[in-house]
Amino acid sequence: NPNYKGNPHPRYKNTLLFRSKFPEKARAHDIVKRARRNGKLIQKDCEKCGNDKNTQAHHEDYSKPLQVIWLCIPCHHRVHYPL
Repeated sequence: NPNYKGNPHPRYKNTLLFRSKFPEKARAHDIVKRARRNGKLIQKDCEKCGNDKNTQAHHEDYSKPLQVIWLCIPCHHRVHYPL
């Protein structure tokens, strides 16, 4: 685009900031996304409560990006933000 001035869109700035601050997390997220898209990693029900809707991959260790625990959104929040 000839109008491009080198500044990313404001919404993309947060993504760039996250990727620069947490490169290992960003790499693990990319690997999971690619594996799910290619069918090498299958989304499962929540391993805490059994919910089958909107599960997310949770990493215990970002150096092992394909070893994930599937959690629904409420259980995932409880893991990251315990009371």
